[in-house]
Amino acid sequence: MAEDLRNSEIAEKLVITESTVHAPLRTIFQKLVINRRTRLVEKLK
Repeated sequence: MAEDLRNSEIAEKLVITESTVHAPLRTIFQKLVINRRTRLVEKLK
């Protein structure tokens, strides 16, 4: 995320499917009440 990778790139690096990356991120976004990846990176800094 901090490296500005797309879900597909993260999945490729971890040798998992893109949906395996997408589902947990969606849950995290909902719990933190954010809707953009950049907002998540800002919160994690």
